[in-house]
Amino acid sequence: MQQTQTFTAWHSSVRDLRAKIAIARRIERGGVVIVLLAGGDKSSQSADIRRAKKLAKEI
Repeated sequence: MQQTQTFTAWHSSVRDLRAKIAIARRIERGGVVIVLLAGGDKSSQSADIRRAKKLAKEI
């Protein structure tokens, strides 16, 4: 699985082990390519969505 440095740093900062496993499970599901554009928590959710939409336009 390829990851950006930003995603790797964010994923490393997630403290909840169940959340970390759930994120990884979603990424590696059934041969489907999943692109995670941004990550965060509830406190930054609105900004994260805006950032993901901007990144999606650049792909």
